[in-house]
Amino acid sequence: MLPGPPARAQDPHPPDTISRAFYDSLKVRAEKRKLTRMIYDMIVVSPPPPGTARGKMTSTASYEPYEGRIIRNREIIRLNAFGANMDNPLDYNPTRMEKFLNSTYTKTRRFVLTQHLLFREGDSISPLQLSDNERIIRELPFIDDATITVIPIDSNVVDIAVVVRETYPYGFNARVDDIRSGMVRLYTRNFAGLGHELEISSPYDFNEYSAPGIGINYSVRNIARSFSDLEVEFTDALGSLRMGGIFSRKFVTSTTRYAWSASLMLTSTNEDLDTMAVPAPLRFLRQDYWGARSFMVDRNSVTRLIVSARYIHNNVFARPEINDLSYYQFQNYQIGTASLAISSQRFINTSLIYSYGRTEDIPYGYMVEMFGGREKNEFKWRTYAGARVSYGNIFTRFGNFYAGAGISSFFSKGETEQGLAEASLKYFTPLVVTGKSKMRTFVNINYTRGFNRFADECLYFNNNDLIRGFRNDSLSGGTRLVISVEPVLFLHRPVAGFRFALFAFADAGLLVREGFMDGGYYTVPALGAGVRIRN
Repeated sequence: MLPGPPARAQDPHPPDTISRAFYDSLKVRAEKRKLTRMIYDMIVVSPPPPGTARGKMTSTASYEPYEGRIIRNREIIRLNAFGANMDNPLDYNPTRMEKFLNSTYTKTRRFVLTQHLLFREGDSISPLQLSDNERIIRELPFIDDATITVIPIDSNVVDIAVVVRETYPYGFNARVDDIRSGMVRLYTRNFAGLGHELEISSPYDFNEYSAPGIGINYSVRNIARSFSDLEVEFTDALGSLRMGGIFSRKFVTSTTRYAWSASLMLTSTNEDLDTMAVPAPLRFLRQDYWGARSFMVDRNSVTRLIVSARYIHNNVFARPEINDLSYYQFQNYQIGTASLAISSQRFINTSLIYSYGRTEDIPYGYMVEMFGGREKNEFKWRTYAGARVSYGNIFTRFGNFYAGAGISSFFSKGETEQGLAEASLKYFTPLVVTGKSKMRTFVNINYTRGFNRFADECLYFNNNDLIRGFRNDSLSGGTRLVISVEPVLFLHRPVAGFRFALFAFADAGLLVREGFMDGGYYTVPALGAGVRIRN
């Protein structure tokens, strides 16, 4: 895939950033009534204290007084990535560095943002719809923050201001495994201002290959206002070739009825299965189709009943010799599953949790799901079944708490196969004031246990998200426990438009190979610190 034409430099004072006339007219109307004057002050003057849950209220609370009123006008206000103030959009006094950085990327096209709006002029206000829409825009990878504010005109009519601050779209990262192997990655989250994502990566391993590889990913969001996404991938690197894509639509809003996905991925590589002297060719095509229907049970608590079905076909064209109790990913199989779930999920708007300087949508509620199906593979028929539960809530004085658990297994001739049990606990404390800065602590616990797994299906510490700084597939076991504690200090003062958060972490991992009491286990501790930087 070839990149498009070069992006045009952005004017440091774009005419579409914010219409001063629009805000002046709002102010004139707002001054006529006490209520509208208060609404105007909410938009353009001092922000609420950062880190509070914005009145400790749900995300729909600010829209509920206007439910049922008619939308007269809507205005989209696009702010630059650097030097812009979400709480006072008119306060734009960028430094020279901020002006330069703003000139290096193309601002999101207006029609792209318009396509993500769920409401139009003439619609009536729905608090749940506006809350969902604000969250949808904030979740876009090229948007740093977004607010939707209702401006009352009279007792029946309102205007709506949609204020968005863009995030800087370009990024670069590198992974170094050793002196001669690693990966380099370049990406843009907002290619040509269209909201598309483009990523180019180059893995290399000069210990075994004379040339680096190439990987290209391209993603398009919200095709034709359907909130359907398309992602395509091509990778030719380190002896492997992968190409394919996925077309999908999530349950975008609380009232979305249908969701689906369809994916195809062709893989061609050489595999030695850790037992062969000479690698053998491996080629397979994996197809995955999923569809779901949601039924609203209680709109106030956003409780939904969700039914879904899924079909997976793994078609292997060439591979080494295997048996029915090994290398499941290389087996020919077809599996159909169905699930029934009840979900209740709402959101609280807060900040200084997983990000800095932006509004965050923290979910709370519960989910209970049961699923099952049948599999036909090249060796036998099997039954598949399992269940998942989760619960999360946020408490003003205690903090945020989330717990989840799940279990699943295949069943063949009355015996379990490839069983897996998982449990997780996530918690973070309320904000603690430290001088002019603020701090909170995160605690994560993850437990995974396999039972009656295939011989090659082991648990590892081969993911950097488990034990940070440690990736090793030479340690394996059947039970894994990972505990992580991370205090984060959000510094008060930004520097050159960037915000800084200092963090330290302590990770501990336990991997049980045979029996814990018999000493058949590994422990891996990790300590570290760093700084997170964002515009």
